[in-house]
Amino acid sequence: MRLTLLEISRLLGCPPAAVLPTGTTPTPGAAEIDDAPWAGFAPSGAQIDSRLVAPGQLFFCLKGEQVDGHDFAGAAALAGACAVIAERAPFAPGDGGIPVFLVPDTVAALARLAICHRETAPAGVVGITVSAG
Repeated sequence: MRLTLLEISRLLGCPPAAVLPTGTTPTPGAAEIDDAPWAGFAPSGAQIDSRLVAPGQLFFCLKGEQVDGHDFAGAAALAGACAVIAERAPFAPGDGGIPVFLVPDTVAALARLAICHRETAPAGVVGITVSAG
C-alpha cells in the first residue's frame, strides 16, 4: 500500500480545518489541501518513536504513562518526518514546517492506517501454532 498524504488525511477523517500545514494555522479549504505541495507524497513508513524516525516517515504522537509523543514532534520533524498525526497542535508558532493531521485519537488513527494496509496487502496471513502437551 502506498497511500499519499492526501489519501491518509482522508482515511483518518481529517477535514480541511484539521490539517495544519505548518503545525500552527488551520487550512481554510479543501481545495488548498488537494493542491498542497505535500498532498501527493507517499510516506515510506510510520513511526511512534521520534528517535527512530527516518526521512519520509509519518510520526504518530502517542501518549504514554511516562511521556507524551506530542513533546517529541519537533524532534521527529527535524529527523525528516513528512507529517505528524496528533491530537493537538504539537509545535510552537513558527515551528514544524510539515503538515499535522489532527485526529481525536492517535492510537485509533494508527490502528485505522494499519488495518487499511493489511486489507490492501497482497500477502496472505499464515498462523503457526505449537502444542507442548
